[in-house]
Amino acid sequence: MKNLFLMAFAAMMLLSMACNQSSKTSADEDAEGSVYACPMKCEGDKTYPGPGKCPVCGMALKPVAGAATAVLYEMRLSMTPAAPQAGMPVKLAFTPKIKSNEAAQVPLDEVHEKKLHIIIVSKDLAWYDHIHPDFQTDGSYAIDETFPAGGEYIIFADYQPSGAGNQVERIVLDVSGAPASVQSFTTESLTTQTDGYTVRLIPSAGKFLTNNMNHLGVAVTDKGKPVTNFENIMGAKGHLVIISGDGKMYLHVHPDEVEGKLDLHTQFDQPGIYRAFFQFQTNGMLHTSYFTINVMEGKPGELETPEGHHEHGKEGTEHSEHQ
Repeated sequence: MKNLFLMAFAAMMLLSMACNQSSKTSADEDAEGSVYACPMKCEGDKTYPGPGKCPVCGMALKPVAGAATAVLYEMRLSMTPAAPQAGMPVKLAFTPKIKSNEAAQVPLDEVHEKKLHIIIVSKDLAWYDHIHPDFQTDGSYAIDETFPAGGEYIIFADYQPSGAGNQVERIVLDVSGAPASVQSFTTESLTTQTDGYTVRLIPSAGKFLTNNMNHLGVAVTDKGKPVTNFENIMGAKGHLVIISGDGKMYLHVHPDEVEGKLDLHTQFDQPGIYRAFFQFQTNGMLHTSYFTINVMEGKPGELETPEGHHEHGKEGTEHSEHQ
């Protein structure tokens, strides 16, 4: 009798474990098919097709209860010639696709005056380019590019399908030819000379920390005098791309202009070295400044939120993040 009781008890335990496992699997599957949104509603009802970080406040996106199954997109790259060589033009063609409907064309919305932003960096983050391919009748977006040296390059394709959330995809490609000398960036550098201008990144707290909203200004001077004649590029007075030292994390931040000064704010998920690339335009000429940022581990609330800014939102805007 005792043995029968033990056997029945064991069977009940196995059944309970099976039910729990089934329930957990179902929930996980639901989450995988869900759309995601910022829990702070930084972007209103905007949703994303997968998990990630809010491009405004940096918080983890959460599944939206009762939302329709997300449409999954991907950006496909083809090249002509298929094997790019350093110093030789190559046509890059990017085609947005819906993974479950290969035949469908995917219209893109304009974001900062462009439908597709392509950021290209060398693996060591010493070389940078920001380009905007043109729409083609076959649904692709194409542009010619010339890589300066052989080696590995990282492409970030930043786009927004109509009716969907912002997408950022990371593509790695190899370019044949003589490689450039590898550069190493290990020390913070927040001041640089660009086309005769002195350009500085100025963190409001004198440092960059994780787990906090980092507020920073951009000061541009010409022979010691402040520059204020910034011209619009992509709907803003400048833009800042930040990429982690390992080339895996990407942020795209646009500034507010306050009394002729450029102000930005962003959040970092991980400590470490980052490279930052700030572009601005004066007198019809585009300028690109290169910086190295050292982000340290911080405690939530360690940095004060600047007056006029909210910890959970910003419009001056970091619109993309990729991990």
